This record gives sequence, structure tokens and C-alpha cells, in this order.
Amino acid sequence: MTMIRALSLALVTLTAPVAGAEQTAEAERGKIVFRTAGGCVNCHGWAADGKTGVNLRSPPGSNLRESAMELETLIEVITCGLPGTAMPYHDRVPTVTTAAMGCA
Repeated sequence: MTMIRALSLALVTLTAPVAGAEQTAEAERGKIVFRTAGGCVNCHGWAADGKTGVNLRSPPGSNLRESAMELETLIEVITCGLPGTAMPYHDRVPTVTTAAMGCA
């Protein structure tokens, strides 16, 4: 499982429970990435609500707890970023998948 997919799954679990031990483990890994290596907490806050614990020097992030994004859309946003916004891309090595998404 890729870091981006694990992170996306963790964010989806904020609003909907995930079934299965493997998916739960991936979601836990994603939470760790969200809070540490991903840098997500700087803009989205430790609670992923866009407010709580946000680094005031960072651009404001959206409230991920109220997001209606599906898992695949969330993976694309984390992978490709959102052009024209402060949301950066997080794909370190362009792949066939990211090229197919149009963000490589």
C-alpha cells in the first residue's frame, strides 16, 4: 500500500468507518503520515478540521472532516495537488498512475 493511499484512507475514516483489519492498519499508518511526514497538519490542523492546531504561517487548509470526496478523488488530490491553490502535490516519483491522472 502506498503512503498516499494510506493517508487518503485515514482521511476518509474521519467521516466514515472502514471495515477490515488490513484497511484499519492502513488507516492508522495514514494518520501517522498525516501528523508527521505528510506535513498535512500544518494547514489542515491536527484534527483535520482546518482550524485546530493550524500553523499560522501556513495557508489555511480545508476541513477534511466535512469533505464529501470519495477515496479515489482524495487520492488524486493528494497525489496531484490542486493547481491554483496552496495544496501541494505529494507524488515524489511520477508514475504511470499519476501520468494517467494528468499530473505527472
